[in-house]
Amino acid sequence: MTFIQFLNKENTITQNADTKNFFLLSPMMNFQYARTAHIDPKGNAAEKTQYADQCKQPSKKMIQADKYIKEILHDLDAANNKGKTYSVTHRLDGDKVNEVEAFLDGK
Repeated sequence: MTFIQFLNKENTITQNADTKNFFLLSPMMNFQYARTAHIDPKGNAAEKTQYADQCKQPSKKMIQADKYIKEILHDLDAANNKGKTYSVTHRLDGDKVNEVEAFLDGK
């Protein structure tokens, strides 16, 4: 099951909370333009690999958001397929859900 198929299914309250966290984290990953604005202010350098060595380093916030996105997607997949989790989803009563939500609240 793809994530889009998962979103299209009828979800429980906990799955909706996990989906909300995913969508709140996703825009934090769209900092590539900020990382390349000094190369081309019109945003044309964002997808060009030849500028990779000139890109600014990702922020700690971007790195953390990327980690949580991967872990949420992994845990949702594991919940559907009975695998090992990172414990970051409501659906599985994860013990790190509060950590993700504190990050989203800027704490």
